[in-house]
Amino acid sequence: MRFRVALVSVALLAGAAACRDEERETRPVASANPLPAVPAAALGGGSDQISLLELLDTCDVSHRGLSIDVGSPASQTQRIFSQSFEKDVTPLRHGGGSFAEIASRSVDYQFYLSAPLDALHVSLRVRGKRAGHLAVYVDGKRLGSAKLARDEARVVSFKLSSAPLASGRHQVGLRLSAGERGSEGAYAEIEWLRLTSPEEADDQYAAPTAKDIVSDVVLEKRPRRSIALRDQSTVRCPLWPSSDTRLKSWLGFWGEGSGRAELRVVRPGGDVVTLEQRQIEGGETAGWSAIDVPLGRFAGELIALEFAVRDASGVGRVAFGDPALVRARAEAARVPPTASVVLVVMSGLRRASVPPWGSVAQLPGFAELVRAGTTFTNFRAPSSVPGAVLASMLTGVSPRVHSLEDPAARLPLAVHTINEAFKQASGHAAMFTGVPTSFPAFGFDRSWDAHQTVSPVSDEPAHAPFTLAEAWLKRDVEAAPEARRFLLIHARGVHPPWDVPKEEAALMKPEEYDGVVDARRGGISLGSLRSHAKGTRRLSTDDWTRLRALELAALKKQDAAFAHLAKTLQTLGLWENALVMVAGDVAAGEPPAIPYHPAGPLDEGRLNVPLLVKFPGRALVGKEVSVPVTAVDVAQTVLTALSLEAPELIEGEDLFGLAAGRLPLGGRPLWATLGPHFATRVGPWRLSGQLGATPHLCELGVDPACVDNLFDARAFIANSLWKWTYLAEQAARSKPLATREPASVDAETSAALAVWGDVQ
Repeated sequence: MRFRVALVSVALLAGAAACRDEERETRPVASANPLPAVPAAALGGGSDQISLLELLDTCDVSHRGLSIDVGSPASQTQRIFSQSFEKDVTPLRHGGGSFAEIASRSVDYQFYLSAPLDALHVSLRVRGKRAGHLAVYVDGKRLGSAKLARDEARVVSFKLSSAPLASGRHQVGLRLSAGERGSEGAYAEIEWLRLTSPEEADDQYAAPTAKDIVSDVVLEKRPRRSIALRDQSTVRCPLWPSSDTRLKSWLGFWGEGSGRAELRVVRPGGDVVTLEQRQIEGGETAGWSAIDVPLGRFAGELIALEFAVRDASGVGRVAFGDPALVRARAEAARVPPTASVVLVVMSGLRRASVPPWGSVAQLPGFAELVRAGTTFTNFRAPSSVPGAVLASMLTGVSPRVHSLEDPAARLPLAVHTINEAFKQASGHAAMFTGVPTSFPAFGFDRSWDAHQTVSPVSDEPAHAPFTLAEAWLKRDVEAAPEARRFLLIHARGVHPPWDVPKEEAALMKPEEYDGVVDARRGGISLGSLRSHAKGTRRLSTDDWTRLRALELAALKKQDAAFAHLAKTLQTLGLWENALVMVAGDVAAGEPPAIPYHPAGPLDEGRLNVPLLVKFPGRALVGKEVSVPVTAVDVAQTVLTALSLEAPELIEGEDLFGLAAGRLPLGGRPLWATLGPHFATRVGPWRLSGQLGATPHLCELGVDPACVDNLFDARAFIANSLWKWTYLAEQAARSKPLATREPASVDAETSAALAVWGDVQ
């Protein structure tokens, strides 16, 4: 029976054939495929082309079984979850080849079988160092051990024959002896680990490492960076293509012989679609032939794009030259330039609270914005900490990078904001906030011409930040009519305390209500309920009814304040050509959880928030788009609209380009984090959990509550999302802009947070 490994990440580190040179100097090396420059970067973004060679760390590779390049970044995605972020495996180079230095006595990898297997053959190429013996385990069962010779590389093999393996996820463990007493340094160096069926076992096996697979192939005197594969080899890459994504490559046979090249798409259900199949001849007359196939019919699907070689003969390899995802070149859709940007961020705002999801009649100000602008139906927050979301809007990077990840942290001084860049370009910028989590104690007060807070402790109405913003806007336009302006309002939204008089609240449903939800003390009461051990206290149906009524009453007043601000912009002659955005920071959450948690779980009920955008001019009026977007896109859009160059590390995309259909070529995972927790979303698929533990995969379209764990059942989807998550985590950890800075909370801010419900 042929060995079939289903959808497992394979590392692509350097060095296969040249690894035989054992005498040269050993030195650390970088990965052949370095981590992405920014975490959770779009796969292609709004670009016209992205090389598939840049995505190889997310691809699965097989050659007559599974071969793991132990030292590569991709191999770390195959470690068992408790070891994924350990720093005990370090790439090394011996002359022209590569090994991985193992600094731990225990290293474990997981692999998947698409069908049951009667017997398993495991082999490794290993060099002994400190350890004298290596033992191999599969699912906890010991296969055997081998003696290692110090500084001598050899292949050791083991066979599991007495216990058949079922389809699904399995674990292979490597155990190294401690070595001589007092010895130091690495336990061993491993080049590759191979798992296959006994009939595929081969003492002459050459592992498909990156230096072997990725090569500069010259045919017809034309060099092309290529994926070069032997017979029975496959490279399979996860993609979420856009409607205009195309695959372009060149085919050729490198060396003597011939082979059949196949390009295929494997759909989540297992259906295989052959895109191209060609017989390629090698030899002196070998040349390149072009491939150009559209992938648009797979838009909206998480697919596997597969490069495969079948029935190859001779000693050569089939080369896929310069493989790339491309789109037809056209002028990039960019947000029209403007001199006026207004960003309104509202606390606790759920999609159901505002048009077009909520009542149009009761919120005419926001309804008018919907008619005049674009609604983004898949806007997702990158954290459940409101300050972290606002920080991402102002920096264009994820919470892992800007380091404001918890309610007790502040935005570090070393992290630059878009308003800071705007000020350096002589722009006028102001921020007005009624939300305690964006008060000066949390680092949001720098680089503004005006920054003013309205505490919920004060007697000021909840819409006071709008009034202050209008007054500043009028003064600034009168003083400098030609200036460029950026105005940020962080409003209370639907967050308690609610700006509703007792007399008005008494008339709300349910009648004769005497529960814990009070207009003025609502935040305090909810915070107190959250503080109960194990969250045993819950809101009753009457409590939720009153809470929603208070939210709507408070939001109506802020809707009127926003409408008045829009009217002022019109009076000043700024509205038509202004960029105006209204967004939520973190949603309140859904029953039965106590709402307005300052750092609640990363569920979609908190992360899915509204985003309404009126672009300059009458561009994209009344449009509703479902493209996935997040907080970092707000920063990129503001910078582009104000004709400012974005910093190199910014992660966002221009919202206008996305709304106009210029989507990432290979898909875009949306990554949310909270301490060790994460939630990665691609289309309807959500992978969530805690780093170090087995994740949870669900399909939100059929399981909105995310109850059923499909992690093992949908192996390709689960592993694709995990790879994207892992690489995003690693990239953020390798390039943090700053370390965490604790907030220094003054007495006034502490009182505001207490009324807000964040401090008991």
